[in-house]
Amino acid sequence: MATAFLFGGVKPEHFTEKAIRNPAVTGFIRKIKLTAVDDIAFEKARMAVTLKDGRKLAETVTKVKGDPLDNPMTHEVIIAKFRMNVDFTQKISYKKAEALLDKLLNLDKLESVRELIPLLVA
Repeated sequence: MATAFLFGGVKPEHFTEKAIRNPAVTGFIRKIKLTAVDDIAFEKARMAVTLKDGRKLAETVTKVKGDPLDNPMTHEVIIAKFRMNVDFTQKISYKKAEALLDKLLNLDKLESVRELIPLLVA
């Protein structure tokens, strides 16, 4: 939550040791209080924020982003996340990543999933 508040979202690089130990993040974490509630179903969330001036803001999320039934990600968002993760890990080349993506988008045309394996290694 601290990372999302501070940076407007969460990306793979926010899970590195350096990012986790960022003083801004650790300082913000100290201000967070988690509380269980009975009126919200599992996998749903409510967040309440008290500002320095005493104002309180609250939001309840009942349709989690990426839920395949209630709030699915678009094709474009899924592809962007794939590319973001490939770029972050730097384990395979851009060329291999694009070839892998093409095969993943056309799984029904593969003779065997073994065709994917060479594209998953450096």
